[in-house]
Amino acid sequence: MDAQRQRAPAPQEGGGVGLTLLVALLVAVFSLVLIPSFPAAKNSLSLIHQVPEGHVGVYWIGGALLKTITPPGFHLKMPLITHFEPIQVTLQTDLVRDIPCGTKGGVLINFEKIEESL
Repeated sequence: MDAQRQRAPAPQEGGGVGLTLLVALLVAVFSLVLIPSFPAAKNSLSLIHQVPEGHVGVYWIGGALLKTITPPGFHLKMPLITHFEPIQVTLQTDLVRDIPCGTKGGVLINFEKIEESL
C-alpha cells in the first residue's frame, strides 16, 4: 500500500530567490519611472518628466543643447545622460505701484505704477 501512495515532490531550494530578484528588479524599474523630475531638484534619475503648461522643454546631452523642444505634458528622457529644463514661453507682466523717487535737486516724484512685460 505504501508503494501505491505517491509522495508529494520535495520543494525546490532557491525557487524563491528568482521570484525575489524579479520583484526587486520590477521595483527598481518602476521607481526610476515614477520618480518625478522637478526642475528645482535637478533630478536626473527619472525616465519620465513633465513640461508644465506655458513652458517648452529643452534638452542637453553631454553639455550640447539639442534642437529638440517638447510641448507641455509628460515626456521620456534617458536618465543620467539627458538634462531637461522647462523654459517659460507665456507673457509675464510685472507691476510695481507707488514708487517714490528723488532727484538731485531735491524734488520728490511719485510714480503711480510701473509695468514691465517679459
